[in-house]
Amino acid sequence: MLWKKVGMLWLMFAVIMAIPGAAKGEGKMVPDFSVEAVQKGCNVEIRLTAANRTEEEMHLEFPTSKLYDFTIYDETGKPVYTFGKGKFYLQAFQHLTLKKGERKTWVENWKGGAGTYTVKAVLLSSKINGKSGGHVQTELQFTIHKK
Repeated sequence: MLWKKVGMLWLMFAVIMAIPGAAKGEGKMVPDFSVEAVQKGCNVEIRLTAANRTEEEMHLEFPTSKLYDFTIYDETGKPVYTFGKGKFYLQAFQHLTLKKGERKTWVENWKGGAGTYTVKAVLLSSKINGKSGGHVQTELQFTIHKK
C-alpha cells in the first residue's frame, strides 16, 4: 500500500515537472501596474503607471485605443465615476513597448467632494509578448480633504 502512495506521488511530481514554466505560473511577464491619487486643489489627479521591472522588453497589445479604465467608489462601495463610461474608442490594435526598467504614466483628472474613496484600475492589454491574458488590475484607497 505504501509503495502505491509513493508511486503516485512520484508520478504527480514527474507530470508537474513536465509542464512548461509559464503554465505553472513561473516566468509570466506582466508589467507592474499601480495607481496614485494626488489632490490638486478641488481636483484629484489619478496617475496610472505601467512599469517593466523585467530584464527583457515587454510588448503590450491592446484591442482598441482604450488602454486602461478605472472606477472610483465612495465609502459605501457605490461607483461614483467610471473613466471610460460614455466614451468612444478607435477599434484598432494599439501597441506599447516598455524597455527594461521603463515606465509609462497616464494622468487623468477627477473632481470629487471630500471623503474617502477607492479607485480600481485595469490595464486593458489583451496580449503581453504575444501571449493572451494581459489584463492587470490594481486598486487604491484615498481621501480628499476639504480645501
